[in-house]
Amino acid sequence: MAITMTYGTYTFNPVPMATLAREFRKTEDGRLLHTSYKIDLEGTLTPFPTGGGGLPALMAMQSGLSSAFSQQGSIFTIACNAQTLLQCNPRINGVNFKGTTNNWVDSIGYSINLEYDDMPSGTETGVGNNNYNIDTASEEWSIDIAEDRPYYTWNVNGAADNRPLSFKLSHNISARAHNYYTATNIDVEPWQYACSFCSGLVGNSGVFSISSLAAPQFYNYSRKQAQHRLNGEYSVQEEWLVWQAGNINAPATEEFTIDIKQDSRSDICHVSIQGTIHGLENRQYTSLDVTSANIVTPKFTNALTYWQGVSSLMYPRCQQALSQLNLVNIYNVGIRSLNPVRFNRSIGQNIPGGLITYGIEYTNEATPCVPGSLSEDINLTVDYPQDIYASIAILGRTAGPILQLINTRTAFIYGATIDVIVPIISTCNPLGWNLGSAGSPHIAVKGVLMQLEQNLAGQYSQMVKASDKIAWKPKEGKYNRSVTWICTPCQGSGTAVSVLY
Repeated sequence: MAITMTYGTYTFNPVPMATLAREFRKTEDGRLLHTSYKIDLEGTLTPFPTGGGGLPALMAMQSGLSSAFSQQGSIFTIACNAQTLLQCNPRINGVNFKGTTNNWVDSIGYSINLEYDDMPSGTETGVGNNNYNIDTASEEWSIDIAEDRPYYTWNVNGAADNRPLSFKLSHNISARAHNYYTATNIDVEPWQYACSFCSGLVGNSGVFSISSLAAPQFYNYSRKQAQHRLNGEYSVQEEWLVWQAGNINAPATEEFTIDIKQDSRSDICHVSIQGTIHGLENRQYTSLDVTSANIVTPKFTNALTYWQGVSSLMYPRCQQALSQLNLVNIYNVGIRSLNPVRFNRSIGQNIPGGLITYGIEYTNEATPCVPGSLSEDINLTVDYPQDIYASIAILGRTAGPILQLINTRTAFIYGATIDVIVPIISTCNPLGWNLGSAGSPHIAVKGVLMQLEQNLAGQYSQMVKASDKIAWKPKEGKYNRSVTWICTPCQGSGTAVSVLY
């Protein structure tokens, strides 16, 4: 029985003693990553019996062995006669020469440490795939409440207005690998093996404690890669915002404040709501590389969808704020509710940042008398009757003129001015600017003035419309009408016709 041992083109003669040890590489919880083998060779270099001894001969043999093992991953073979007992492409961990016991004449000892990996058989229960050269691996999940997106719930206009809790989900993966040599001696960088291992674990499919949430959705997905090339390490850090839909089923979050103001010079109460909507981003990765990020839905698109759903809640939120703070006596809201027509409004958009800001103000002024008006101002004036007299100047009279009453008075003069702002007519269409056309408040304003006129007609026996003026700016939505009536309690000669056109 003849035992032979070779490494690449180098043949061991004499054949050293070989010790084989098996080692299991596992994760910290005991799951198998891969199996590796260590081979320790203990041998002696000697020129005998075929050659002569001496220092030059031993030095040449030592140089030959060193040169052969300067190349990693060559084929190592142990055979018995024609049968191969072991063949692999090992990593060389060390070649050591021992001291000679015969003063460099006959022999010199050496030891060689080799290591190789067992190819995966497909039956081992490990972690991930292609683990046969992974030395260490770790995977960590963490989840905590997103404090910058707090929970709230309240009842607005008989319906729930709420936002469930949001969570920050983090996932950290790392692996360290070593070289693996194939039969053709092609080697891939160890960090690339670690990268391949990590690629099988990315994503949120293995997340814990999420199944108990109501329809959780994952947004603002971010990923960070790190390559430690000289020590064969690769790591990935992932983070998501775990979001749940509230009464507005749109991927965004919102913060808002409500202010209530009134001063002592007016009975008008001002209630304003200011808020910020943060759109969430739907981002996906087509590969492990962070540069493969694909924005499916940008933040601003989702912020806009949320705004379209929440904009109708501005008025009921302000009305609810008055009610729940028990401000009925202070702001007199028990008598007058808020006017649903907006007093002021401002909207801001930060498209790159995915933000929408808003500020909306309401008052408890009476609701508009002119339907559809954005703003109206109604002023009523009354000139009460005055004595008619003659003022006679007397020369030298230091007390002033003599006032002579002529036993009559002026009439009652009533004035009404209505200023209205309505949605503008934006198109240049002079034919559509007529007072009675759509978009003009003329008919509605006329209805209000007719009620005033009928009330005056019921109080006085004679009434004359003294003036009636209209100013209409259709492209600005501004309408003004001013009417004056002269009234007397006694029937005079003739009757004036007061008609509002």
